[in-house]
Amino acid sequence: MFQTFRHFLSLSCVILFLVGCASTPPYEHFDGVSKVERLLTYRDNNALEEVCWDLVCREDFELYLKLPEDELDIELPLFWPAIHDGTVSLMPGETYYLAMEREGNFLTPISVHADDDADAPRVRLSMRQIGDGVATMVSIQNPYEYPLKLHAHVIDFESQIFPISTCSVAPDSVTFSSLAHPIPEYFFTHFRLLPGVRSVCDY
Repeated sequence: MFQTFRHFLSLSCVILFLVGCASTPPYEHFDGVSKVERLLTYRDNNALEEVCWDLVCREDFELYLKLPEDELDIELPLFWPAIHDGTVSLMPGETYYLAMEREGNFLTPISVHADDDADAPRVRLSMRQIGDGVATMVSIQNPYEYPLKLHAHVIDFESQIFPISTCSVAPDSVTFSSLAHPIPEYFFTHFRLLPGVRSVCDY
């Protein structure tokens, strides 16, 4: 059903509503794909109920996803944590306000909330399917005084991981990206601020 998924991503199908992107990233290479692979391997090797003894898991989670010729509608009493080992998992229909721990220009997500906090900056992530179609839209809101950059990844229905190019989010603003396919799960890693950088678009 989704055999065109890999080809679609390879054609730089992410639509980014941001201009003036730099071509050279002002930071060292980060292997986010391996980090997501480790997380998925951890899921495969551990029982969800036991993981949720130690970590804050999603509860009464409903996964609804429109597919090209069908729909997926599952109610789960328990699902994997939204934050695990510095990696944020975002599912269709979810909106998070992430509380961050800042060390220099690097940000570590420590908790998710349903709303914003006027006293502490929270990064907002949201994932939705667009209108009546199957396309997926993700928005990222940056509450900080410097551009925000992160690594984004999606998985397909066979748990293959695909890195997604994203633009840095300007201070106090929102950026959007879309894929024409239904996406079961987004992963975000390596949150950092980029002082002195106007904008950069890459993985």
